[in-house]
Amino acid sequence: MSTRPDSDLASPLPIWRRDPILRLLTSIWFGIGLLVVILVYASVVSALPQVRGALEMSEMEAFSHWFFVAVVAAFTVSLVAATVFRCRWNLLGLGAIIVHVGLLVLTVGSAWYFGTKIEGDTLLLSPRVEIVAEGPMVGRQRIGQLLAERGQTWHGDLSPADPVEVRVLAVDGEGAQPVRGVTLAVAIGTAAPQQQLDLPANTAAEVRPGLLVQLRTFAPVVSFYDDRIPALYFQRVSTPATARRCAPILGLPWYRERYTDDGYVVRDTAGRAVPSKRTAPAIGLGPLRLPTGWFERWRLPIAITQDELPFDVSVTGYLPYIAAGDSDLYTTDGQAVARGDIGRFAAEQLVAVPRVVPLEMRRPSQGRGQSAIRVRLTGKNEHAGWTMTRWLPFQSYPDIDAQPLRVAGPDGSTWELLFSRYVRELGFALTGRRLAVTFFPGKNAVESWRSDFIVQVPGQPPEAAAVHTNHTFTAGRWTLFQSNAAGDHWSWTGLGVGNRTGITPMTLGSILVTLGCLYAFYVKPLILRSRWARSAAPETAPARTGAVTDMVGSSS
Repeated sequence: MSTRPDSDLASPLPIWRRDPILRLLTSIWFGIGLLVVILVYASVVSALPQVRGALEMSEMEAFSHWFFVAVVAAFTVSLVAATVFRCRWNLLGLGAIIVHVGLLVLTVGSAWYFGTKIEGDTLLLSPRVEIVAEGPMVGRQRIGQLLAERGQTWHGDLSPADPVEVRVLAVDGEGAQPVRGVTLAVAIGTAAPQQQLDLPANTAAEVRPGLLVQLRTFAPVVSFYDDRIPALYFQRVSTPATARRCAPILGLPWYRERYTDDGYVVRDTAGRAVPSKRTAPAIGLGPLRLPTGWFERWRLPIAITQDELPFDVSVTGYLPYIAAGDSDLYTTDGQAVARGDIGRFAAEQLVAVPRVVPLEMRRPSQGRGQSAIRVRLTGKNEHAGWTMTRWLPFQSYPDIDAQPLRVAGPDGSTWELLFSRYVRELGFALTGRRLAVTFFPGKNAVESWRSDFIVQVPGQPPEAAAVHTNHTFTAGRWTLFQSNAAGDHWSWTGLGVGNRTGITPMTLGSILVTLGCLYAFYVKPLILRSRWARSAAPETAPARTGAVTDMVGSSS
């Protein structure tokens, strides 16, 4: 026999209890389970680089992976359902509601941040005065340089009897204006009189036979390079620099040696073989081969098809840590070639295979800085039987001191290929002015860097700007920050470029979660005590009234 009142038996169950889907979504244990999955996933991919290495994902890619996004989306739906159907929509439930809303705002902000995050850097070169020696024996050779800024001085020696001093007396162009010229004082030898000359930008002046000074400035920078997306640059030789094209290499591995079989094994600098790891997203279990491409994003080989090229390009290998200047020679059919036998082969018959850094000597967190890719070039149409294989080392800045690989195409044309990072437009122009470095006492370590530059946003006057340690500058939709700097502490500076989408909602969500917890733990108990006090007051009031009446009666 039921002990529930008739009114309870007659009242229907809430909708979230009657519907099995809502009952699951509003379950506390379901929400906690999703939260545990999120925390475990985040902890593993953040704290265990071995896992990211096996899956060939950067940390940013791991947090924008579809699996993580799906779990977070399910948690968001569960949180919304629990907030609507299970929370008390009154003062007592206000703390829980605020916490839930804060978590939702934080989740949306995080999804926005990781889903749209872009970060890279660009290089700004400082305007400079260059001292150049010129002659039939040495050609044209720069022997010194100094920052184009008033008060800067350079000392050198052409010979023991010919000391040279160059000092910048004045600069034409200050603040938000680029350097247009300098006034120099040049002294050669111990007895020669000092020369003073005005030097416009990008011109040279001879101060004595075989010795020139020139003011060199650089064009404004209008783009930056994305750290996450590698790219192949190609250009036909004899065409202008503006004809260079860039093709992203999507799905390139990050951390492991992966290369298809070309008849040879890559070796490290100690001569030990470094075999390839698996070259396809699949895991072998005995005779079984389980495809994992549904979870892993990397691919090999990677086809790059461009209409401008007379050949198709396929990336067939990746080495994350190559040793500069050290390589082995093989023929195209995989036969090793001794250095003394190079003359017996044509250039297109040889493949220079870079050696890699030994495992025990590698420095992690280098990104792609020491990597290389192998490309296979295959002729198109009537040149379908033509093929060539080459290794391309990574170069961080394809437009500064780049060393592209030249290859002769099947149609007789010559092309330059270069492996670097994908280029993105800034939407404004940056002109470098100077890099300043502050040292700790003793000058053994750098305390801070400061980069001064000029920002030119279309439709607005130029603006003098600066970034330094823990201080950023925002232009357009990008935030600029100090990324790297020249070893000589003045000749160039690296500005990091990134967007900051989602930061505001993540901050707001964190504040709401904190306020909701404070309300639930401190304000809610006060409300409950107040209600308990009011509910107890009617019970004690008659006793007090009777006591007063008795006292009045007894006194009368």
